[in-house]
Amino acid sequence: MPSLQLAELADFLKVHPVTALCLRDIFLSNLQRPFSAPETLKLQNLSVTVETDGALLDLFDAAPLKKVEFCARGGGDTSNRIAPQRITAFIKKHRASLLSFKADRVLFEAAELSAINRSLEEEGISVRVVTIE
Repeated sequence: MPSLQLAELADFLKVHPVTALCLRDIFLSNLQRPFSAPETLKLQNLSVTVETDGALLDLFDAAPLKKVEFCARGGGDTSNRIAPQRITAFIKKHRASLLSFKADRVLFEAAELSAINRSLEEEGISVRVVTIE
């Protein structure tokens, strides 16, 4: 499978007005060069295979994301789970534009999903995490 350098992706996104991006079946390179996230992005739709490394998510901080989908690696691999607090923080960061957040059901235990959605509700955020297969 291809290995991704975040610096190259960041440079690409700085130049090209991409509005939809699907990053599945791609592994982050173990040796990442330093990069700066683009200050402005057009990206609205994002579908990624979740990595425990938050750098991939940090890359999209400035994006006006509307629809986000987090997928697990094939075969129901749960080794790439992401902390519920990280998901909650990501949604809060994009609360002004985010309309839909879907996540593969193997990424969370039912109690974690409930905690995420309860936290969002307490913050007055209308988006809820919905699980998909």
